[in-house]
Amino acid sequence: MRALIKNNFSNSFLTIGSKQDPILSDDQLLIKVEAFSLNRADYLYLNMPEIDWTVGIDFVGTVIKSNSIIEDIPIGSRVMAHSPIGGGGAELASVNVNNVIKLPSNIDISTAAALPLSGLMALRMLREAKIKSGQNILITGATGGVGAITAELAIQAGVNVTVLTRDISTATYLRELGADIVSSLDNLSKQFDVVFESVGGEIIAKAIKNLKRNGLILWFGQASGQPAQLDFFSLFGGHESMTLKHFVYNDLPDIDDKADLSELLKLVSDDKLHLDIEVNNWSETGKILQKIKEGQFRRKAVFMVE
Repeated sequence: MRALIKNNFSNSFLTIGSKQDPILSDDQLLIKVEAFSLNRADYLYLNMPEIDWTVGIDFVGTVIKSNSIIEDIPIGSRVMAHSPIGGGGAELASVNVNNVIKLPSNIDISTAAALPLSGLMALRMLREAKIKSGQNILITGATGGVGAITAELAIQAGVNVTVLTRDISTATYLRELGADIVSSLDNLSKQFDVVFESVGGEIIAKAIKNLKRNGLILWFGQASGQPAQLDFFSLFGGHESMTLKHFVYNDLPDIDDKADLSELLKLVSDDKLHLDIEVNNWSETGKILQKIKEGQFRRKAVFMVE
């Protein structure tokens, strides 16, 4: 089959080459891929030499083979798939049956291909934070896929949302939804019940200064590549009882991907969740990945396998 493979001798990172067709286990489905999306995790895994990574954690396609009878997803079903081990950047991909859901006819392919990882993270973070109407929350790096969905869902829940972004012009749609937009935490007087942090570096230390007593920071990323900078003694004087929690979306008790993916599709269908998407041919994947690495690409990148 054709698939995207790492190219260490090209500025585009990836080229379309050949790989062996997936070998199915009894709990997997074989999908003929129509479209997939990129996540920052794809870039991180590609830079781990010990991993033979195929991009495409999230993808859409048609079920063409199964080694067992799956009553709710028969052969020929068009599905939305979420594969934490990647693989969607190919003509064929295998995926665990528990990470697949039938795609309703009213959901377009590009939205479905872009939705799973970002949506699951946002949905589960908001649950973990136990947000309530009237609370104040801060989302750093909010113009990325996860941050934008988190902001939109929180606003709909009656939460007062402030988002931090380097370029305010990229967050216009979040302001239209009702979020406050800031480009710096310096001189910010607002106090927050919860901070959703994904930047790293000095941002956590700055955010703590604006955290309410007994507040929570959910730490779900490090987009800057810089380790978090914290001073134990700086927490005295009001932040002694704060909670800093390392958050991983698929390392939680009693998670149900099918149920959560179904909830996300319903939010889209009910016009309560929107994604900012750019669609390209999959031959452009490497070029877009380079832009993501350099922080120059803010939209959700979807690629058609043609």
